[in-house]
Amino acid sequence: MAKTVSNTGNKEAVIKLINSSDLQKLFFELQDKVQMKVLNDAFKQSGKLITDAAKVNFNATKKGKSKTNYAALKRAFRNKPLRKDIGMVFGMQHRDGYKYRFLNYGTVKRFTKNKKTRYTGIIKPSNFFTNAVTSQAENAQNALSKNITASLEKVVKKYEKSK
Repeated sequence: MAKTVSNTGNKEAVIKLINSSDLQKLFFELQDKVQMKVLNDAFKQSGKLITDAAKVNFNATKKGKSKTNYAALKRAFRNKPLRKDIGMVFGMQHRDGYKYRFLNYGTVKRFTKNKKTRYTGIIKPSNFFTNAVTSQAENAQNALSKNITASLEKVVKKYEKSK
């Protein structure tokens, strides 16, 4: 059964909840804020599959030690809710993420110009994030419905405890 969920009345998206009809009714009776909270929690859980796979891929491809020992990798991956649509963006979005984008996509030959032009090298693409997205996208989509149901059940339990 598919229904539409309004996001502050402007946009609509089709959400499929594969579970009992009682849960579906309950979900669509919730306020928009609570619905968005449930959906964002579910999107975060689904996106975690991709980011975890990217971290595993990165550990397999990194060569040598960085001065920072790649400590910024955990902070580089962020998830950000979309403003106009229902959904979430996952990826290397933090200020530390630019280093890992270079490692994922690679660079062309680089030069610096001080007093003299000096060749500084090239970074070969490792595609650790791109490969994680292609390998885990279907799993993340399949897990989304289960994650929505689990998130909705958390909201129900929290409400029951408050009464």
